[in-house]
Amino acid sequence: MVYQAHSLLDSATVAVKAIDKSKTVDASMEPRIVREIDAMRRLQHHLNILKIPEVLATKTKIYLIVDFAGGGELFSKLSRSGRLSESLARRYAARLHAPLLPPPRL
Repeated sequence: MVYQAHSLLDSATVAVKAIDKSKTVDASMEPRIVREIDAMRRLQHHLNILKIPEVLATKTKIYLIVDFAGGGELFSKLSRSGRLSESLARRYAARLHAPLLPPPRL
């Protein structure tokens, strides 16, 4: 579940992604979530990667505080529409691929 919230520090709009630990598929899921968070934090310098300023955990949930992106998740868009036009798929693929490229030489 993802909620829209406002930061108490600067009133910026953020997204709060709540992950219910009891609904993870198996015990290996939690370490995968931690690895995903670590990967996103290492790539935070890139324009197409959402920043994760805060991660909170309780016994039952993991909360990711993430920069707000009003467009929603790509997975949700695909679930609703079933497919993307070729030009839109090309644009998304370029945005997904860009953070994996080496930085330009100066």
